[in-house]
Amino acid sequence: MGRRRRRRIRKKVIKPPPKVFTCPLCNEEAVAVYHEDGSDYAEVICSNCKARARVRWLPSYMAVDAYAEFYDIVTGSKKSAETSLTESAELSATGE
Repeated sequence: MGRRRRRRIRKKVIKPPPKVFTCPLCNEEAVAVYHEDGSDYAEVICSNCKARARVRWLPSYMAVDAYAEFYDIVTGSKKSAETSLTESAELSATGE
């Protein structure tokens, strides 16, 4: 008779979300998200090519969410919040 073998327990390794992202313009890992607590906006800046965007920040957001909005703005699939606000202000001022 043999003894009972112990079953090996494997722990799942959960990676934390990244803090530095790849820039869609220069293709370097140099994009960082800066957000101050209590602020409604976050600043997303590429330290290599100096591309920057100001994106809205919700309480449930993480840095990845702000980067996703930055990516959409830079690639042209979404307008930035600032440009849409200024365009609407200009349209209302001209009376259109």
